[in-house]
Amino acid sequence: MQDDKIGDAEKVTFEEALSKTGFGAYSYMLTCLAGVAIISLACIFFSSTIIAPVSACDLQTTSAQQGMLVAGPIVGAILGAIVWGYWADQHGRRRTLILSLLLGAAINMVSSLSVDWVMLLVLQFIASLMIAGQYSLAMTLLSECVPIDRRTIVVMMVSSIYLLSQGTMAVLAMPIIPLSFSFYLPYLDIQFNSWRLLLVIYSVPSVLTAVWLYFMQESPKFVYSKGREQKALQILKIIHGINNRRSLQEYPVKCLTRRRSHTEGAVTTVNHITPLFRKPLLKYTIIMNLLFLLDQLSAFKVWLPTIANHFMQTSHTGNGTHLTLCDIIATSVKDSEDVSISLLLKNMIA
Repeated sequence: MQDDKIGDAEKVTFEEALSKTGFGAYSYMLTCLAGVAIISLACIFFSSTIIAPVSACDLQTTSAQQGMLVAGPIVGAILGAIVWGYWADQHGRRRTLILSLLLGAAINMVSSLSVDWVMLLVLQFIASLMIAGQYSLAMTLLSECVPIDRRTIVVMMVSSIYLLSQGTMAVLAMPIIPLSFSFYLPYLDIQFNSWRLLLVIYSVPSVLTAVWLYFMQESPKFVYSKGREQKALQILKIIHGINNRRSLQEYPVKCLTRRRSHTEGAVTTVNHITPLFRKPLLKYTIIMNLLFLLDQLSAFKVWLPTIANHFMQTSHTGNGTHLTLCDIIATSVKDSEDVSISLLLKNMIA
């Protein structure tokens, strides 16, 4: 009823209203939050690249099994991304992101209690399913709360944080992995040691990010897209007040133009996802999945410690100077399998 009393000349579009909120404290906090959310994603998604080699002795894994541990989260991320995108479109970016952060952290913590490599693989796969949409959700929430003239630069800044995330993981791992403590857990018949502790530590950023996100606002654009103009206007007032340190009443926009209604009918999971696998979107679905898979080539860095170790041995002993890079990896795989067979025979004799 209040909207009817306001003339059309006093109503503004959503983008105009968002631009009037300015760029200030709230925008800076949300930019930092999006960056931390991406670091939280990397800590769980790439944790297997660090955990697989250091857990080899404890779990008695072969090189092939370590490769499966590294590949599992990649498959989970591909399968889970579409589901989280649909959920965010239906229930909101903020709520979905909080749920994803907490579920991913909880399952990753449970994976630290894995009794064998299969259990670790399954739990890491499920954890990657839970965090699959965090990157896109964080970017969407940020871009929908920042004026269009600053949107490109904040998205680029947060994207650059992704490049630093694995370095952050290494900084966290360096003081933890060398620790020699070990606590026996009789109910699980495992030794809780440094690599298990590292998995728990990698879950902490997700929990902290979820708590921080709880005190932030939902995307006003999402609320507006659901036809709740007054609620979207209230969120814009809060953002404007924090950005400019002013009261809510000083926000100059009094009413938003009504959004045009979409095609009638409920949006189901099927008619939300199936267009991705039909023309004209099928081509782009294939391209994006191929790009994502190629982007995961960094996971092969799990072999760098092995290659460096063989290189140092060759430099000191002079043996194996004729080996190529592929020969070094093949030798490593054979040595790993020989060690695993020896351990198995030793356990059988014992």
